[in-house]
Amino acid sequence: MLENANALKAQFEEALSKVTTTAEIDALRIEYAGKKGLVSSLMNDLKNVPNDQKKEAGMVINQVKQFVEEQLRLKTEELIKLEEQRKIDDAESYD
Repeated sequence: MLENANALKAQFEEALSKVTTTAEIDALRIEYAGKKGLVSSLMNDLKNVPNDQKKEAGMVINQVKQFVEEQLRLKTEELIKLEEQRKIDDAESYD
């Protein structure tokens, strides 16, 4: 379970580094943080973990979930600023 969570985090980081538009970030958000996303599937797999390991596994999954949500938020803000700057630059070039 812990290996799956860490692998998912690494996979997410790699996918996030390739995102260049807000549409792509929305697709990534659905894939990872959506109701039927990969993080939710980890939560569903928690029922298969032995009782003595559930607390630790749950904490790790929550950390991954919080990481994914925070990185998505930061990347979205970054992309919005870049898109706004592109619009400004395009507008200035016509003056």
